[in-house]
Amino acid sequence: MFRKDVPITMKSSASSLCNNLSVYVLSEKRQLNYAVVHKSLVNVACATTDGTSVTGRQIVCKEPSVTQGLPFVMQAKWIILPSRSLLVLTTQRGIQIFEPDGSAMIYWHS
Repeated sequence: MFRKDVPITMKSSASSLCNNLSVYVLSEKRQLNYAVVHKSLVNVACATTDGTSVTGRQIVCKEPSVTQGLPFVMQAKWIILPSRSLLVLTTQRGIQIFEPDGSAMIYWHS
């Protein structure tokens, strides 16, 4: 059933792309994570299930090569594996894999 709740704001806008919302639920921490893509940024909002605490962060999709500009992010999704969870970004030039909170890049391939 629908229930109106406290709005959650992002640090910037979201691009008009198909499937441009990814949700990652941490039930043991009572936390909801939302991610949307805008150009070369991924906006992540972390909120408690009751909506009292909301934090946001932006993940800039960079590539090791400084000669090229920032790649356009096509999609961001959390992937849940048996041993861990990952945040996967797909770009025009490849993929980037981060820790679930986006704090560190684990893998990059183009």
